[in-house]
Amino acid sequence: MEGKGHVTNLVKSHSTKSNVYKPVVEFQTVEGATVEFTSWLGTSPPRFSVGESVSVYYDPRNPQSAIINDWLSLWGGSAILGGLTMIFAVIAYMMYFRVSFAKPRKQHNSAKV
Repeated sequence: MEGKGHVTNLVKSHSTKSNVYKPVVEFQTVEGATVEFTSWLGTSPPRFSVGESVSVYYDPRNPQSAIINDWLSLWGGSAILGGLTMIFAVIAYMMYFRVSFAKPRKQHNSAKV
């Protein structure tokens, strides 16, 4: 289901080189229950500011597993994985054709009779 929420806080997490900020979002379910969750995705600088309204997707049976309805939250992980897959596929393709079309080397006769 889709709902409207707002960012109540930014949680600072430590990354290898810098700090990343994960938004804490509060929203109400259709049944009227108030739910607060922390986004799985942290960015630096923060994507959202405290008080900003956001759209969320949630499962009515488990509203705590909600996600923010934006492109990066929904498709960012898949896009990164797909991009890495394409890079490795191109490298493997180039290696395959380099070996397949390589000219055979002349063999040296080291044993002279």
